[in-house]
Amino acid sequence: MTYYRVIADYLDAWTRRPKSLLIWGPRQVGKTTAIMNWIRGASPKRFETHIYGFHEPAVRRRVEQDASVLEREISARPGKRKIIFIDEAQKIPVAMDAVQGMIDRRGRDWKFILTGSSARKIRRAGGNLLPGRVFERRMDPLLWSEAGLSATGGEIVPMPPAAGASGAVPAYGIE
Repeated sequence: MTYYRVIADYLDAWTRRPKSLLIWGPRQVGKTTAIMNWIRGASPKRFETHIYGFHEPAVRRRVEQDASVLEREISARPGKRKIIFIDEAQKIPVAMDAVQGMIDRRGRDWKFILTGSSARKIRRAGGNLLPGRVFERRMDPLLWSEAGLSATGGEIVPMPPAAGASGAVPAYGIE
């Protein structure tokens, strides 16, 4: 099931802002799905996209051995403006230092979207939460409006689809 998530509208505006983005939230709330849907559909075409899933064993091994591999791989592909999506960022806390270096050197042209479920794990490992370099957002389970519901006079009723919601799929029109 795919639901419209409020974060999708934020992502469209975020590409025009100066900082990268860090999205925290509990497991299984749809962080990865929302970002991937945005990348596939609404993400600005002026950016080249790179995706790293730190939950994938091969990617995790490669980055754990040498976090600078991220910058080498991203630089190797053509295109000046890039969006780099790093999913499950908490799995490799040392990679956050590499991300900070890339933001400091290329922050104008390279925008990062990092998702994770545990800032605590990064802090415990002495990791870097990129202070001053990212906008932090929290994504929680579905809001009533995201599920296509509204409470009117104590009664839960379906809402009409949002007009112009970027690729929104109302809950009652699920694929």
